[in-house]
Amino acid sequence: MKKFLLYIIGFLFLFFLPNPSYKELNQIHIIDQVTITCDSKYHVVLREVIPKKKDNSIEYLYQNHSYQDTELSVIKDKILKGNKYYLKGVKKISNDCHLSDDFFKIFS
Repeated sequence: MKKFLLYIIGFLFLFFLPNPSYKELNQIHIIDQVTITCDSKYHVVLREVIPKKKDNSIEYLYQNHSYQDTELSVIKDKILKGNKYYLKGVKKISNDCHLSDDFFKIFS
């Protein structure tokens, strides 16, 4: 009986440990569209969706986050730094460059 009680207490202890990867919705930026253009530099624009609650509906505002550099890996590192963007909800990617698939893996 004591072993069973210890297992239950141990399970409850593990259940209530904090999750370090958990983030509140107001701490992250929800991205729904990505635009990538190429000139002498790469330009990546992330469009953030900002939902605002009204009386009977939700209004969506948008804000753009722009990055540019000569190397795409530097832009990728800047985007992933801090883990502040929610990139799993990207619905549209506009691209006029010839890019490898590993850059697009961060949006899926």
